[in-house]
Amino acid sequence: MSENRETARLARRIFFRYMSHAAAAGLMIGLAAALYVLLRAFVDVISPLAIETRAVILAAMVTPIITVVTVILSHRYARRREIEQAQRARKIVFYNRFLKDYFALLGSWDKDKGLDRATRRKILDLTRDTARGFILWGGADTIRKYKALRDHASQGAGSGEQKRPDYSHTVCGAASGHSRRAWSFQQESTGS
Repeated sequence: MSENRETARLARRIFFRYMSHAAAAGLMIGLAAALYVLLRAFVDVISPLAIETRAVILAAMVTPIITVVTVILSHRYARRREIEQAQRARKIVFYNRFLKDYFALLGSWDKDKGLDRATRRKILDLTRDTARGFILWGGADTIRKYKALRDHASQGAGSGEQKRPDYSHTVCGAASGHSRRAWSFQQESTGS
């Protein structure tokens, strides 16, 4: 009795899971068949007409379709462009804030003493605040560069060694969004 219930429950689950796919496939096949029948009837109606008449009928039918499709596509393109411009403005604000904070921290580095407690706190706050921004606004390459920056910053964290880190290539790449070009520029300008 228990086996029959489990089998029935499994059959119901499979049926409902695949029912929507089967209905969609049936609808698509039905629409394709109806379109075929309509096109066949249309060809049968216009085939005995003169060539000029057929051309005029086809042009009259195709012109509104092309117009509607063109308007839809141009609207979608314009909307996508507006969204990209709005996102670009938000990215600029984020990256400017990140670079300002980053260079302020670099400027507060003391060669002799290393990092004091307040500067370490600022670095942790900057890391926490910018991680979300990089994930939201950065591309795959930008996120990779930011991860490299964080990995580089965490090397030797507990060893007591306090050398001035060189993040120039990583920050340049992460902030530009075009890290490969920025990295090659960095190499050319430093001769490395």
